[in-house]
Amino acid sequence: MADANPRTFDLFAPEESVIYPTEIVKVFRNRSALYELKKLEDTINDSLDPEAVAKLEAKAAEVRAVIERSALHVTLKGISTTVSDAVFESVPKVDPEGKTDAEFAELDAARDDMCNAKILEAMLVAISNAEGATAGLPGERTGEWFESLPIEGRAAIMKTVRELSFAAFQYQSEVESADFSQTY
Repeated sequence: MADANPRTFDLFAPEESVIYPTEIVKVFRNRSALYELKKLEDTINDSLDPEAVAKLEAKAAEVRAVIERSALHVTLKGISTTVSDAVFESVPKVDPEGKTDAEFAELDAARDDMCNAKILEAMLVAISNAEGATAGLPGERTGEWFESLPIEGRAAIMKTVRELSFAAFQYQSEVESADFSQTY
């Protein structure tokens, strides 16, 4: 039990006291506006008429505003190797016995997808829209929510997951390594 003294802290909550990096990823959901913007940009690039380009640029700016209003702002945090190891341990490994190579590969890929969804679930801090309204976290439905996103949104999220994971792993290997001769 924590002491009432404000100068004390809970030694048994070290994971909560570690501050990992966070990033916000924008996921644009208005596919129609994205398509329209691509067509406008192609027309702008092909046009030699400065007046036409100016009108197209104005229209493109309007479409960009529509796209921005469709954005989800997904806040992710780094997690420790302890948490990621626990996730991988929580998902049973596939037993290859009695399975063809194709069956094993399919089941192993499904396990990888489940691990990725659980890692993403652990890294999710908040999801909000462009107006700042916050949605509840998807919890056990993280994989389903992730699969519903546009492919470039999923790619941006996974890129950030990799970057935050690398940052946490790098920090742990540099600071929490067995080489106690370094101090920070």
